[in-house]
Amino acid sequence: MRSIKLIVFDMDKTLLNDDGKISDKTLSTLRNLKKCGYKLAIASGRNHFLVKIDEFNEDLIDYYICSNGSIIFDNEFNLIFKASISNETLEKIVNICVNNNISLLFNFLDGSYVYNNYKRIEDMILHWVGGIENLHDETIFKKHHKTENAFSGMIENAYDMEIFNSVPNIGYDLIFEDKYDIFVKGINKLTGIEKICEIINVPLNEVMAFGDNHNDYEMIKNVGVGISMRNGIDKIKSVAKYITSSNNEDGITEAVKLYNLI
Repeated sequence: MRSIKLIVFDMDKTLLNDDGKISDKTLSTLRNLKKCGYKLAIASGRNHFLVKIDEFNEDLIDYYICSNGSIIFDNEFNLIFKASISNETLEKIVNICVNNNISLLFNFLDGSYVYNNYKRIEDMILHWVGGIENLHDETIFKKHHKTENAFSGMIENAYDMEIFNSVPNIGYDLIFEDKYDIFVKGINKLTGIEKICEIINVPLNEVMAFGDNHNDYEMIKNVGVGISMRNGIDKIKSVAKYITSSNNEDGITEAVKLYNLI
């Protein structure tokens, strides 16, 4: 049995059930892991305004890898790392989205700014997480990036991704259907984990990670113990060391007990 020092959790459909809640059993498991001395981290596609849920109190989570590794915070939300999308690249994305009726949002430290199709983005976020705090309408001026570099974004109603081939240094991850995360090329949840490993001096093979979707692929494949939820997509299951029960069946508890972590 390898030694595990850091445990990383995706949020949606992994740590959280289909109702977007963390079960009492899973929460108790996290608290027990913390008492046993493990470092705990979140690795989510959510931005930094959406990862801090009420249950994450008492310094339960040590690190937050947000926006698929584009920005990282410690447990007091001190900034550790921030990627930067250049203004030239951002403006190319804006032009493509406006000309093709693609909804577009960019994430900044002070909030999320919608550059195209505000109402559609607003409705989508309300449906996903039930809140729109720090969401701003930038569809008229489209210039917030002049004051601060964006670190990630999201597009919706994008059915032909080849139209973005001319945009340099940008990566895309499918969320589902016509929705994609946007980030600096080469950034992902695994690169975020690697930065934390450098800080706490833990090798990657002493990391356990849980995930279910496309943006979890690199971390599930490359950490010491990558675990897929049973509700995960086949791509994730194919590289996981273990497939645990679903997010609605306290799969995290099952796996950490299987590996004798608690």
